[in-house]
Amino acid sequence: MKITIGVLLAGLLLTNTALARTVESATTGISLTLPPGFSGDYDPDFGAYVLHKDDIQLGLFAYSEGTVPETALAVSTALEQSGIEIHYDREPRYTESGLFEAYSGRYQSQPIALHICAVAGSEGNTFSAVAMAPKGSETRLEKLVEPLCRSVEWGMPTGRQWARLFWGRRLTAAGSASNFSQGGAGGHGAYASGATETYDFCRNGQYAYDYMSESYMSIEGMSASSTKTDSHTGQWWLVVDIGGKATMLLDTTDGRSFEFHTREQGQGVAIGDTHFTVAQSQRCY
Repeated sequence: MKITIGVLLAGLLLTNTALARTVESATTGISLTLPPGFSGDYDPDFGAYVLHKDDIQLGLFAYSEGTVPETALAVSTALEQSGIEIHYDREPRYTESGLFEAYSGRYQSQPIALHICAVAGSEGNTFSAVAMAPKGSETRLEKLVEPLCRSVEWGMPTGRQWARLFWGRRLTAAGSASNFSQGGAGGHGAYASGATETYDFCRNGQYAYDYMSESYMSIEGMSASSTKTDSHTGQWWLVVDIGGKATMLLDTTDGRSFEFHTREQGQGVAIGDTHFTVAQSQRCY
């Protein structure tokens, strides 16, 4: 299977970067016009467009699918991982129109004000804007952020095309290693190992994962072997962000959760740091 990720990555367009007037993301199906004067770029580690003007920092997030609470959680997690401390003095208030909240916090030991909005489109896609500035900027942030969420234009996210390419597919990664050494006085040693890792992704959103590694070692007549296995099943999603970065999300039936950056690599797919070949799955029809 050949995955054309270029189609997804080409979905982000920032018109007139110096002024950052228009942002269009076909991968997530959103477009909006920004207030004048903001400039910045997409940050793949942050998973958002990061813009600034004077003392205001503005982050724009969008996802090809999700809910408003899931989006708000993803945004708050990204902020906290970047060193921003948010003071939650109340539970978030979700309404039919979305989430619109103001909080205080700290960044680099300085008190700050934050304002966040998160809204959902009719195609299951979501958008969020969050701005921060020094404490005392609450009114300015509210007037900046809330109109952004209310002015988003929605379309069908093209990022979902990539998820369809996983339907009914088996991803396989396999590797092996061996070594033989001749020691003194007739001594010698040998080592061999191998591992196989597979994912089966079904169209109904179910997946199955299997891993097995085996190793064998012998030294001067003594030998030892070991086998390690892991397996889990559950639900899978592929979510693409505003910049075209795709993340595989796995929720296992035993309560664990995983997420991996996923991308085309050679003739196959990389999930995290592992390269997989792709074939038809015999477990999913």
